[in-house]
Amino acid sequence: MAKQCAIAGQMMLPSLGNKLALSAESLRRFGVGWLASEGCSTWPVHNAAGKIIGINRRFADGSKKIVWGQKSGLYLPIDLPSDLSGLTLLVCEGATDAVAATDFGLWAIGRFSCTHGTNLLVKLVSRMKPTRLVLMGDADGPGLRGVESLASVLLAYVRQLKVVFPLEPHKDLRAWKQAGATFDDLMRAIDAARARRLDVEVRRG
Repeated sequence: MAKQCAIAGQMMLPSLGNKLALSAESLRRFGVGWLASEGCSTWPVHNAAGKIIGINRRFADGSKKIVWGQKSGLYLPIDLPSDLSGLTLLVCEGATDAVAATDFGLWAIGRFSCTHGTNLLVKLVSRMKPTRLVLMGDADGPGLRGVESLASVLLAYVRQLKVVFPLEPHKDLRAWKQAGATFDDLMRAIDAARARRLDVEVRRG
C-alpha cells in the first residue's frame, strides 16, 4: 500500500505542493503519495527506527484519517541521517510543518499531533543525538501545552533544547512560511529563544 501510494503520488506532488505552499521535493522526501481512489494525499508515519507503521490520509477539506496501521507515529524524511551530532533537529506538530521546515533547509520531523509520539521521540533523539533540539509549537492552547509537556521530557536527552513558536498572528510554521517568512526569520526566532535547562535537585541527608 505505501509503495503504491508513493508511486501514484509522484505526478500529483507539484499540484499538492502548490495547494499547501510546500515544495514537491520536500513532500517527496517525506514519502508523500496520492490515493486516486479516494482523492487524497497519503503520509507515511514511522516508528523511532524509521519503519513505516501506518499511513495517514489527508483530504481536500483538511481532514485526516488513518488508512491502516498505528497513528502514534512520526513523520520522517527518508534521508534523515542516523547521526545528528553537531546538527539542529526541529520537531514540529504535524506533517506539513515538518515539510515546511525542510523547505527552509533544516532537518525536521513531525509528531502525529501535539500529544502523540513522546516515547518514540525519546528513542529517536537518544539514538541520533542532535546537538540542538528545537520544538516548534503551534500558537494555540493545545499546541502550547503539548510542546511544553514534550520539552519537560526531552530535556534529559539533549545538550540544548529550545521551544519556538511562529510569529503572531500565524498559527503554525507552514502558515508563517506561506505569509512570507524566510530562513533568516526562522533562525532569528530560534536564536532568540532561551535554551531550556534541566534543573536537578540534590538532597543531602
